Amino acid sequence: MIRNGEATGALSGAVPLEGVREVVAAVHPTPSSLAFVVARDGQVIAHPDAKLILKQATDISAALTPEALASLPQAAAPLLVDLGGAAKLLKAQPVHGTDWYLVIALDKAEATAGLSNVLQALGVAMVLLTLAAVGIAAFFTSHSFRSLSKVRDAMDTIGSDSGDLSHRLPVVGNDEVAQISASFNAFVDKIGTLLLEVRAGVENMKTATSEIEMGNRDLSQRTETSASNLQSTSAALTQLTASVRQSAQAAVEATRLATSASEAAARGGKVVTSAVSTMDDIARSSARITEIIGVIDSIAFQTNILALNAAVEAARAGENGRGFAVVAGEVRTLAQRCATAAREIKDLIQASEASVGTGAQRVQAAGAAMQEIVEGIDRVNRVIGEIDGAMNEQSAGISQIDRSVAEMDQATQQNAALVEQSTAASATLSEQAYGLSRVVGLFRLR
Repeated sequence: MIRNGEATGALSGAVPLEGVREVVAAVHPTPSSLAFVVARDGQVIAHPDAKLILKQATDISAALTPEALASLPQAAAPLLVDLGGAAKLLKAQPVHGTDWYLVIALDKAEATAGLSNVLQALGVAMVLLTLAAVGIAAFFTSHSFRSLSKVRDAMDTIGSDSGDLSHRLPVVGNDEVAQISASFNAFVDKIGTLLLEVRAGVENMKTATSEIEMGNRDLSQRTETSASNLQSTSAALTQLTASVRQSAQAAVEATRLATSASEAAARGGKVVTSAVSTMDDIARSSARITEIIGVIDSIAFQTNILALNAAVEAARAGENGRGFAVVAGEVRTLAQRCATAAREIKDLIQASEASVGTGAQRVQAAGAAMQEIVEGIDRVNRVIGEIDGAMNEQSAGISQIDRSVAEMDQATQQNAALVEQSTAASATLSEQAYGLSRVVGLFRLR
């Protein structure tokens, strides 16, 4: 008992289990069904079989565990178990005020026996109704089936070898068969239009592939001609490169020879300059000799005058001056001879001076010519150097052209291979176009 929220006492009472068992034993919805009471912990409280009272529910069936008993009241479907070799459907209900469950075990065969009879009667009725419905449907749909047969025949005509797409179905009424006939006619119209477009496209494809094939053949011929010309050009460039290299080597040799000639001319110029200097020295020496001979000639002239004077004085002296006169005559003779020799030497020296002057002029002219030769050789050397540089540039340019021609030749060979592949592809496409044309030609269009 609870008072003011506190437990103040307890009430107890005794319930005779035999009375509970009798009440439970009286519960049997069907002849083979039964009922029993079981506690929450699984202990059997009441059962038609007195031997099972106070036993565990699992002795009745291994499936009757406390957990399974606790879930039976909330289960939407009954629990199917095997009790004594018969299939039972278990359903439980808690007993108010206790921890007991009243469990009803309904025999499955007896529970479903009435339902089976109903299902058998229902099946017979359904068979009869189906036969009646089939007869009515056959009566009302015979016309529709005849129209559908026409659709079938039209489809067979299209699917046959003739491929006749000109056939159309009559559209009568507005029922489903008429709608199917109209849809069929629209479908055939679209297919026919599509095949007409395909036929036109195939014809255009055949023309295009023929033109492509002809163009590829022409391009292949031009490509082969270009490849042959490039090979000839490459061979000519190779020869030209060899010629330019030989010319460059000759230019180098000419430069070397010109350099040697320039050096030799320079040495000759130095020798000529030295000869001119020597000629100048000889000219100066000749002039000095001429001066000395002039002095000698003057001395000889004065000696001759003195000898004349001595002879005059000896003549005046008479016999005493005769020896002196002889000596004076000899002196005069020597003076005359000396003057004559001096004049001859002077003439020879003047002639030598003239020759030396002429030689000096010629040597100077030779020196100037040597200088001009040296300058000309230097100019030739520069020109040959420029030629050598130009030839080297030409050789490099020709080598670049040769490489470019080789690359063009390789590209041309690749183009030729691509043209051959394109020709084979166009031939294959042309064959496919003709095959597609034959396929489209199997259909008879309007």
